[in-house]
Amino acid sequence: MKPIIFSTKMVQAILDDRKTQTRRVIKNKIFQQWVEAGFTDEFIKNSENHWVEVSPYQPGDILWVRETWQRIDAAVGLDLELDGYAYVYRASENGEAWAREIENWKWRPSI
Repeated sequence: MKPIIFSTKMVQAILDDRKTQTRRVIKNKIFQQWVEAGFTDEFIKNSENHWVEVSPYQPGDILWVRETWQRIDAAVGLDLELDGYAYVYRASENGEAWAREIENWKWRPSI
């Protein structure tokens, strides 16, 4: 599986089966063979077809989404994990409410 980043709203859409595909801008990469053959950057920049479109994902790839989460302590009454904390996901039904109620804990990852 390959990782991909989505906003909280996009994760909610995936969980609700409203989002089943995504599109990403393809990063341009210089022909590695040209560089290895000794062509200069100036030659490559002045050539018409010097970019290759490379996508890190292919149709049918299974991707995993790293969700935004918050670790909270036992005082809030949720079931605890083995490490003694409970975890709330921002994309969950009441996820945004946790940010307002518990100010000492931060959402992770913070992108």
